Amino acid sequence: MIQQFIPKATSTEIDAIISELIPALQDIMLDPYSNYMLTTLLQHSLPEQRASLFKNIVPLIPSVARHKKGTHSLQSIVGLVKGNEEEELFEQSLHDCALTLAKVLSIYQSPL
Repeated sequence: MIQQFIPKATSTEIDAIISELIPALQDIMLDPYSNYMLTTLLQHSLPEQRASLFKNIVPLIPSVARHKKGTHSLQSIVGLVKGNEEEELFEQSLHDCALTLAKVLSIYQSPL
């Protein structure tokens, strides 16, 4: 429902949605349906709104990447990154958590 509202929302309404969603971002990113709403929100947000969302998403990367649904969500989010500032934010985060992400990947690839 909210996903259909977002494209028509005003900047003030987008701000309100963001402030309500930030505390639940990890759950949203792990939910198979809510992550599409987050993608829609990022697509229709102003640069400063996107920055706010991205700054709250970045610290969640290591924990979200541990889940199959989370990796899908992260792929979608990273695909929406625009401009040098957003790229640098994600690059630094990925650099900082590279060891953790490598361990997660090795767990997924280890035989049972």
